[in-house]
Amino acid sequence: MDFGIVDLFVIFLITLGPLKSAIVYVTLTADADAGLRRSIAIRTVLTATVVALLFVIAGEFLLDAFHVSIPALKLGGGLILVLFALEMVLGSKSQEAPKTDSAASTNIAVYPLAMPLMATPQGLVAIVTLTAAAPGTSELVLMIGLILGIMAFNFIFLLGAHRIL
Repeated sequence: MDFGIVDLFVIFLITLGPLKSAIVYVTLTADADAGLRRSIAIRTVLTATVVALLFVIAGEFLLDAFHVSIPALKLGGGLILVLFALEMVLGSKSQEAPKTDSAASTNIAVYPLAMPLMATPQGLVAIVTLTAAAPGTSELVLMIGLILGIMAFNFIFLLGAHRIL
């Protein structure tokens, strides 16, 4: 695949960016103090970063271990994108969860904030597909750098999310 740095940046920004997670973050931490918000943001971004980097490093190995070809992964990733798009357009009929303690805790950093909202299934499929198709180590280093840059942006965005949103 012939992707330039701008193409990779846009793909990673769209699939790993902060918008979805920031909306949920603001909602779930509305009554939290600044220290708790910061610790939740740190834990969210660190978890999403570790997951994304694991998929960069081990993604091709996982494809080989499960005998999944790149075209099959592209097809599966496309189906995931279609399903998510349909859910966004049509809405989902999920039942409202019963209200529990409204106090925020750092437990929300891993689920739902880091996964699946920041390290999205689409983003992880994109990472595995792009790293498996990358011809050399310089492209892998570029992708790691871009992912780290996006995650740094996510962290800054989360820290200012209450003012931004």
